[in-house]
Amino acid sequence: MPIGNKNVNEKETYNVTIENRGEIECKFELLPNERNFGKMFKFAITKGTLGVGKRIEIPIEFCSTIPGEFKETFRWRLEGSTELLSLTCFGHVTAPKFVPDLD
Repeated sequence: MPIGNKNVNEKETYNVTIENRGEIECKFELLPNERNFGKMFKFAITKGTLGVGKRIEIPIEFCSTIPGEFKETFRWRLEGSTELLSLTCFGHVTAPKFVPDLD
């Protein structure tokens, strides 16, 4: 998911949707991402149960206190599956720029 160019401390909210296309109810849980930029993402929903054919929209807030280029992958564990559900977010955070007052 492209985040684009953001400024330090600029808050932005995104939404992702997960859907249960399986034939049984499924419990899901977001695995921790403790990397520098990974900690700048806050997921409104980190675990739950998704019924057959159901979908859920998950709001994600991004606000970075550090500048730099990032590419973070978040993974959800799905009960009964050996595969993880992945979401990769990437972008760039710009530091503040100060312009001298020449008056």
